[in-house]
Amino acid sequence: MHKYLRAIGFSEPFDRNDLEDMLQETLNNPTYRTYTTKDDESDALFAEFRLDCGGDFGITVCGEFNSDEQFSFEYYFPYLYTGHVSSYEDCSVERRIDNLSFSGICDDLKVGVTIIFRLINRTEFLKHCAEEEFFRWHVRDAQNEAQNVSPFSSQPGFPRTGAVSVSLSALSVEGTVMMPIQKTEADIAASQRQTVDRLKLLNAARQGDEDAIRDLTMDDMDNYNVILDRIQREDLYSLVDTSFMPYGVECDLYSVLGEIISVESTSNRFTGEMLYKMVIACNDLEFDLLISQKDLYGEPEAGRRFKGVVWMQGTIQYPV
Repeated sequence: MHKYLRAIGFSEPFDRNDLEDMLQETLNNPTYRTYTTKDDESDALFAEFRLDCGGDFGITVCGEFNSDEQFSFEYYFPYLYTGHVSSYEDCSVERRIDNLSFSGICDDLKVGVTIIFRLINRTEFLKHCAEEEFFRWHVRDAQNEAQNVSPFSSQPGFPRTGAVSVSLSALSVEGTVMMPIQKTEADIAASQRQTVDRLKLLNAARQGDEDAIRDLTMDDMDNYNVILDRIQREDLYSLVDTSFMPYGVECDLYSVLGEIISVESTSNRFTGEMLYKMVIACNDLEFDLLISQKDLYGEPEAGRRFKGVVWMQGTIQYPV
């Protein structure tokens, strides 16, 4: 994740002293801080400090305070917050094995793949668990209590978060601007109808409708044959308008090709480096993207396409 400090304007590598100074600045003068108790039998507090580097992006430092009010550093990461909703689909959360951080898992039908992202509002999730799950976890039968079941594990009964919506964002350290595919109004209308029809079939297939499953299979076979024929004489990116595919071995990295909805220039207030903040539409999924201007090849404009590898982040909103 530290490689993506470049995406928020820290392109020059940190030496150890500079990094420690930046982390100490985050702890001493945070833009935002939040705490939550570790559990009902401990005096320890989970703490999260954010240092704003330019409006809605910056560095988060996570750790905990012990009973003597001594802070123990755990990890840090760059973040980008977004104000718009990307999905209203059900979302589950799994704890990562290396530290007390979490991955969100959203199965949005319109994307075509399960979206796994780094959960960047950890404290809000922990507070939600404490409020919504406290009673359930304390009235378990004696057998489960003896096994010391954790509310952060993937035990049956804890896949759902009670989320209202999910807001996704992404950081990238290398990208390319591509020209759009030329479309008529009739082409756009036909594409929208096909998307709606496919979503209906996917929803029916999820409910076990065998006819819908058969129709989806036939559609995929027809599309495969059409693409196999056209790719012999046409460029790949003239056939594929958008794509959203897992990349590498990390579960929250994706190779994306999507339409640029809007673009604005911003900068890191500490380094002065210029950045592009874009809204990307990819497989009918919209998310914010931040990338350094020096790492983007081409001039981004609304209507053009972005192609690159991104690190997906997200926040889960809960009912008040």
